[in-house]
Amino acid sequence: MILKLKIKTIMQLVNKYPEVRNEMADLLKGFAVIFMILVHSFEKFLNPIYFDDYTNKIVLLLGSIPAAPVFMIVMGYFLWFSKKSFKQLVFRSFSLIGLGLILNILLNLNLIIKVFAGKINTNIYHYIFGVDILFLAGLSIFILSVIKFSKTPKTIAIIVLLFQLILISLNIHLSPTYSFNDYFLSFIFKVTEWSYFPFIPWFVYPLFGFVWAQNKKLLKYFNPSLIWRIFLVSMFFLFIYYSFNYLLEISNNLSNYYNHNIRFVFYSFVFIAGYWLLLKQINYYLNTFIILRFIRYLGKNVTLIYIIQWIIIGNLSTELYGKLNIIYTFGLFLLVTAITSVAVYYLENKIKVINI
Repeated sequence: MILKLKIKTIMQLVNKYPEVRNEMADLLKGFAVIFMILVHSFEKFLNPIYFDDYTNKIVLLLGSIPAAPVFMIVMGYFLWFSKKSFKQLVFRSFSLIGLGLILNILLNLNLIIKVFAGKINTNIYHYIFGVDILFLAGLSIFILSVIKFSKTPKTIAIIVLLFQLILISLNIHLSPTYSFNDYFLSFIFKVTEWSYFPFIPWFVYPLFGFVWAQNKKLLKYFNPSLIWRIFLVSMFFLFIYYSFNYLLEISNNLSNYYNHNIRFVFYSFVFIAGYWLLLKQINYYLNTFIILRFIRYLGKNVTLIYIIQWIIIGNLSTELYGKLNIIYTFGLFLLVTAITSVAVYYLENKIKVINI
């Protein structure tokens, strides 16, 4: 009875998906948030004895370029076309930063309670001020908004992009000072272990999407025939095949992934171009397929889903950190995804929560 009720709810969720939205954007974001939930589950729950297992390596790979970089590029792309005023965009940027701080507290609430109860001895400020993707999104929206409403947005965007690429190529490494400065610098550079999405190098992705949107007219010259699309998708698979070990190496070293170099940035751009083309063909031929409709629905509500899944996974990880095998971890990932999806449906349709 419960299973039938959940299936009915999921069907209602999928059928309510509005067709007027940009399907490709929602599909890309939907896959990105699924991969994020997957990698969060494996990072938090998987027993370390399974870290070298090939399944875990593939999971970390899926949670690398197809996740955060894709999400940030899509965000930057659509910010250029946003009809919101400068004040509205600035409000959104600070809302995301504030939301990031609140989320850090909520997802670590179980840990914080145990620390104050004397059951766990750790520095909770490393968790409260962890530099997660919402901080990056908020800061990126603020800077892109300033550029967008400047007198020469296209010129400034190109200059800032080139400057950002130069900064990344310098591959700056700062050592922690074990002082208050660490908390501030961690938002800019990868200084500490709690700096996951520092501004450098990660701002390059929303900025690239922003510049891409500004020059969208150039894409009218890129309208390949079916044969050319087949050829380009084939080249993408060849690109993955010959660079697979490199991608596997970077994605499985989280410190290098969060503070990657200029080579990985350009690799990501090429990867995402092929990935976008592949998904575009899949969506074109299978866009009514229920799984794709469900994934697009997740992409439509990506912020709410990201928040809810982290609250669930974060608090569970205080009890189950590094204790599960691969099968149980994957099962928990499916359960978290299902619970999160149903929760978002009810928040959106019954309580009318606005998705930021």
